[in-house]
Amino acid sequence: MKISELKKAFQDDLETLSAEDLVRKWLGSDGYLKKGFLELKRLEGSSKKEVGEILNSIKEKLESIKQELDNQKILSKLRLPFIDCSFKFGYPALGELHPVTQLEWELADFFSRLGFEVIDGPELESSYNNFDALNIPAHHPARDMQDTFYIANAGQADLLRTHTSSIQARILSSGKVPIKAICFGKVYRNETEDASHQAMFHQFELLWVDTKLGLGHLLTLIEETVKFLFGDGAQLRFVPKYYPYTEPSLGVQVRCFECRGSDCSFCGGSSFLTIAGAGVVHRNVLLQFSYDINSVVGLAFGFGTSRLAANKVGIKKLRSLYEGDVFDFIS
Repeated sequence: MKISELKKAFQDDLETLSAEDLVRKWLGSDGYLKKGFLELKRLEGSSKKEVGEILNSIKEKLESIKQELDNQKILSKLRLPFIDCSFKFGYPALGELHPVTQLEWELADFFSRLGFEVIDGPELESSYNNFDALNIPAHHPARDMQDTFYIANAGQADLLRTHTSSIQARILSSGKVPIKAICFGKVYRNETEDASHQAMFHQFELLWVDTKLGLGHLLTLIEETVKFLFGDGAQLRFVPKYYPYTEPSLGVQVRCFECRGSDCSFCGGSSFLTIAGAGVVHRNVLLQFSYDINSVVGLAFGFGTSRLAANKVGIKKLRSLYEGDVFDFIS
């Protein structure tokens, strides 16, 4: 390529090619510049000097372009995305759902698919709904001041409910059939707190009122609930119990999830934990709300969601559910 042609070719490429293509075409191992310097060796005299100056000028221009490309590559790696620090971001999500809340949501989803409706009720309750309507007479130990937090000068709502069974009275007052209801909430008892007992905890309650129901329906429902919560491997047993608002009454026990049958403070060395009370709704309770006990049957069971939630996530101390000490929670 003649010197005039070389200059024109470079000028044309400088105007039409991208910087990357220009450097590749002229500075590559087989580029035009290398070929030009090879041709320079064959020249002599003044023409060699003139061509050498032109080639060096082109080389300096190309190296300048190549250096700029290299700088841009380095800057692109170092460049951080723009952040507008004046922008008001929303509050980030903190933590996860509380184990009790998670369990309640799971139960609500499970029973809603079985046709049960979630019903709510007040924590400040009347003695009638909490005791009298549930066949718990005035002389019953559950009404002793040692077990119940009474509210002075509170009118009809004179205590903090001791169980979510108080919502049963509110549901039964409708007099309708069928009833398929579940409820959740805090309950309060004047108890000495230890590894497995709290003065405030959460409970779950189920009430099913209909015709042609029997104890077998209740046992099957409880078994399916335990399997849903803890899997098919959970060891379950029923034991006789006394509850004034059910007859017959059952205690629902599962093998301790903490010690698996050996001694521990959570199960008191018994190897089994009582997780629920259950039974057929007492005839006196149904009569209290004018149900025909010859055609209508009620089934009920309830358990402490606090204790179940602790078992489910492996919390050894029940109080850890309600305290803010993270180290106590994980110990």
